[in-house]
Amino acid sequence: DDDDDDLSGASPRCVAAIGVSPSLPQSQLQIARDVAAHIGIPLWELPTNEGDIPEYVANDGESCAHCKNTLYSTLRAVAAAATDDVAPSDAVPSAEQQVVLYNGTNADDLKDPTRLGILAAAHHRVESPACRLDKTRVRRLARAAGLPNWNLAAAPCLRSRLAPGVRATSGQLEAVEAAEAAVRVALCVGPTENMRVRVTSRAGDAASATLELDASRVEEVAVGGDAHGVVSAELGKRGMWLSDVRAFESGSVAKRRSVADDDDDDDAFAWSSLFLRFAPSVASFEAPGPLERWDAEQCEIAMAGGEVFVVSFGTTWCGPCHVLEPELETLARFAWEFDNSIAVAKLDAEASPAEAALAGRLGVDAYPTTVWMRGGREAHRVEGALPAAALAQLTASLLMDREVAEVARVTRPEMFAPTPLEPF
Repeated sequence: DDDDDDLSGASPRCVAAIGVSPSLPQSQLQIARDVAAHIGIPLWELPTNEGDIPEYVANDGESCAHCKNTLYSTLRAVAAAATDDVAPSDAVPSAEQQVVLYNGTNADDLKDPTRLGILAAAHHRVESPACRLDKTRVRRLARAAGLPNWNLAAAPCLRSRLAPGVRATSGQLEAVEAAEAAVRVALCVGPTENMRVRVTSRAGDAASATLELDASRVEEVAVGGDAHGVVSAELGKRGMWLSDVRAFESGSVAKRRSVADDDDDDDAFAWSSLFLRFAPSVASFEAPGPLERWDAEQCEIAMAGGEVFVVSFGTTWCGPCHVLEPELETLARFAWEFDNSIAVAKLDAEASPAEAALAGRLGVDAYPTTVWMRGGREAHRVEGALPAAALAQLTASLLMDREVAEVARVTRPEMFAPTPLEPF
């Protein structure tokens, strides 16, 4: 119809983007294309030039931050150009025209000190909507959403295969990509299985490489066996010799460097200068654990994925709902401290017909109503406002494992003081 014709040339409100460089395996680029097509979202493939930065190529502990800084700078520039195309150059961008960048940082990433790219994300004010979800929850939600990559093995950039000090040249990255592709074929390593070719050292044209596989498959490549000979030959074609075969460990070469550095006070915080360089923006990076604001779709996905969460239904005109909000904020911080798999969220039951319909299906007809959910089923509900201590005690007994709840009880005794579990 005419409306469709009017929208046909419009810029999309939301796009996916991926940086393309020698550090990105072609197989991962194809997966990104497949996922974008499955979702129905445009995919921008943007060339990035981190390989032109000497500090990135040196690969001496700061490469991740330089790579992400390049990526986000490129995204900002492209987004600004796209915005200029749809607005007069002298116009102040409206809230709808302002571009927000999102990444996929999760709660497990925030615990990993080798992921300095998180500092670059903070510097560029990139939002991380999954930062309260661990990898397991992300996969469960991806499965519930029907994404085709929900169970694929993790696949970080090729530079992560290089031990600190091994230069991240385009030639070295291409050699690692080719070696891993050949090993996958030779050993019939499936897309859900972990496998890495790690370059641990390099001297001239020769590189020492370690093969990492899921623990159950390490014995298949024992020294002297046919598989070991095949893998050695494939690596040899790419200028590498196989020095070791061991069980897969995420980020192993970076972690081994970090452990070694701990023995030297001068080097233990060698990356601190980079942190200080980004410190002003890092200070504005909100720590995980706030009360979430959900819409109906987010709540439906959490229920379908069997997530563990607390959701409070309210409205903008409800006085007790406003009284309850700071208590929910305290509960959210408490839950994050002891079990970050438990989400705590508010949902405006009158925000749209979808939220009203969800409240109706769940039998919510009074506000506020707080519901505790586990495994897609309601565990408990309370109508009215409760103090934070009562909310915490209910959450500990209904949603936390017994051992975790006991740790919380000992660590935060004030939250377990005798408290009426009746609404106020």
